[in-house]
Amino acid sequence: MITVAICTHKRPLWVESCLAALTKQETISGKWEILIVSNDDTLSNELCEIVERAQQLIPVKLILEPKLGLSHARNTALAKASGEFVAFIDDDALASPSWISAIEGHTAKTDVDFIGGPALPLYMKTPPTWFRPEWVTEYDYGDKSRPLTDQESIGGMNFIVRRTLAIELGGFNTSLGMNTNKLGYHEETDLLLRAWATMPHLKVLYIPEASVQHAIRPEKVTFMWQVKSRWAKGWSSVMMRPLSKKQAIRCTLSGLKAFFYYLPLKLLHKPSTSLQGIIIGEIGYGIHELGRGTRGLITKTHSF
Repeated sequence: MITVAICTHKRPLWVESCLAALTKQETISGKWEILIVSNDDTLSNELCEIVERAQQLIPVKLILEPKLGLSHARNTALAKASGEFVAFIDDDALASPSWISAIEGHTAKTDVDFIGGPALPLYMKTPPTWFRPEWVTEYDYGDKSRPLTDQESIGGMNFIVRRTLAIELGGFNTSLGMNTNKLGYHEETDLLLRAWATMPHLKVLYIPEASVQHAIRPEKVTFMWQVKSRWAKGWSSVMMRPLSKKQAIRCTLSGLKAFFYYLPLKLLHKPSTSLQGIIIGEIGYGIHELGRGTRGLITKTHSF
């Protein structure tokens, strides 16, 4: 049995769209359920009405998790799920019609532990000319199913895990991930890395048929969102993998070098290129490294 988990915070209309796509699923066994975890202090009337309408078509349950933070909501989904596998999908993602059947087919015939599929962009507005599609076409490893290595990741918007394994690992790290409107990342990557650390023969599978379309909301194609998200990803990565003070200094210097050396160099050689495109495309690494270095220096996790 598969449990589809949708964790949401004050976004009932996105949940409605996500559920609409799930009504079109092709299933092999018909044994699946949908668990919506509302990460809020109370259940909104609008969300309750949306779920009641969906229940006429698909098996949906709605529960409340008042402790704010995406990882708290995901851990509640793990605790309440009935399925052997929990398929996490973002509330602003639309599952392809073959999503459930692809997951069912592979979990039935292999002893897989994690499954991921591609997340394809669904633009809510036309992106600016400097915006690159590869920034939002995520976890696409081609058109053939294959095992993934410990150097490859699967995305939280399309993240399938064996429920008992996730619980044995302690669930999702509640210091990572989104928290209301505060950007945070890597809670799913952290869980996967902890699994690799304890299980060298872990089986992680990529399935191209298990694809989703992930909404690229208008704010996500702005310059400021790209800067903030890259900083937050760098910051979160250190919470996941602490740095020594020496490593933190090195990251900070690398980020500063990107801005004060590589940025002028790029502008000199590509003067007609958009400044925003250069900063995000070429110097995004620097933003990420500054986030890592700053977090590392603040925490001072290790000594020299």
